Amino acid sequence: MSTCWLVALAGFAACSDWSTPPVDYTDNMKVYLVPARAAAPKEVVLFGVNDTTITVTGVRYGGTQTPVGEITATLTLWDGHPSFVDKYNEAHGTEYSVLPKGVATLLDQTVTIPAGRFASPSFSLRIIDDNDLLQEGSYLLPIQVIQAIGLPVSEEHNTGYVVIKYMKEKLDVWEHGTYEMLYTHTEGQGIPIVIVGDGFDYKDNEKGGKYETVCRGLADKFLANPIIRDFREWFDIFMVVAHSENSPVTVGENTTFFSSGIDPNFGWANEFTAGVAVGEPYAIAGRLDRCFIFVGNGMIGGYAQFGIPDGNLGWGIYSTDEPLSGYWMAHEFVGHGFASLGDEYSDYPNYGGVDGLNTHHDYYNICWNLSTTNDTSQVPWAQFIGREGYDEVGVYEGGFGENGNIWRSEEWSIMLDNRNGSEGDEALYYNAQSRWIIYETIHKRAGMSYSFETFLEYDEQYNVK
Repeated sequence: MSTCWLVALAGFAACSDWSTPPVDYTDNMKVYLVPARAAAPKEVVLFGVNDTTITVTGVRYGGTQTPVGEITATLTLWDGHPSFVDKYNEAHGTEYSVLPKGVATLLDQTVTIPAGRFASPSFSLRIIDDNDLLQEGSYLLPIQVIQAIGLPVSEEHNTGYVVIKYMKEKLDVWEHGTYEMLYTHTEGQGIPIVIVGDGFDYKDNEKGGKYETVCRGLADKFLANPIIRDFREWFDIFMVVAHSENSPVTVGENTTFFSSGIDPNFGWANEFTAGVAVGEPYAIAGRLDRCFIFVGNGMIGGYAQFGIPDGNLGWGIYSTDEPLSGYWMAHEFVGHGFASLGDEYSDYPNYGGVDGLNTHHDYYNICWNLSTTNDTSQVPWAQFIGREGYDEVGVYEGGFGENGNIWRSEEWSIMLDNRNGSEGDEALYYNAQSRWIIYETIHKRAGMSYSFETFLEYDEQYNVK
């Protein structure tokens, strides 16, 4: 039989199987402070208060058998000691301040693990600022278990931390881990688009603040995109809120969804997909037919991934360091993230060539704006070739990052570049095959009927050269 413990970790709950020791101690029989093993410090936000109480998870015994007798451990606070804070900041790339001495006190300096149990109850800290020592900012408070009667204390896990974020006035903020509907569908079954931010701190997440402004700008830019704008009543757009410890963030710094520092080579995007970020969007949008816009405050952008699997999951990476351009929305998110279109340029041979495109077709069922054959009767856009009004559709060599052996349907498209280097709507040109794929994707995900004939009638407004 195993037991499960819950401990607050910067707003998340963690659950572990304790049928075996939590740490591979050499002798197992040691006492440790639970927050010392947390992935991130417990975080508390205070607004202009000068007397409040904070609850912190207590101590735990690391042995495999429950103790026969009770274990009493002694705690101490290292407030006013810069050495602990400096060491933590250096190790974690943070810039926490030292909590002034005397602001925090333990309500009880000892905690007890009852006989037959593994863990003590939580203990409490009192925060008193009668002398107005606190300034707006983030303080790090080290807490240490210094001894346990009858048992040794773990030297590796004897010190934990509490982050105290102090603000003079309370802000009306979006709560961490929640979501807000920016747009709600009025036709069809609703197509979920989920915007998730990282690198936005508590202040950034004020209602009407930086993060909400960015999200509303992204939503409006998406709904104004060619083709999408004609079906804007079919979409649900969600804004998922996460409070990050750093704002903005740079390479090497921790974020809400990347706990080991941002990777300059987009590694953080993969952790975003595989980690905690997908939990809330999954609950919101279901496990199929949803797309993410991952917006990073200070991160690199211009990146997308899609087709995981069958074109059902895609995301675009947008950085607040860059202008919100129509090109980014049209190419990275609508093209890649939403419609699973492949790149049509030929100067980046990094996608696996013909074998890679075949895999995208056969396994993922994506990138059908590209072909590994130049046979006009076999290319995915064969139904456009020779059709009146589509004279520009043919077979053009180059695409999927390759100069040869892969073909696209027209000379220009937003999946290659801005059309002729121009700006405005004319620059955001999807070729006929891409327009058909976007049209089809919208109708499938909205549960609306369609056909190639209805597309041709609809496409008359865009088929103007």
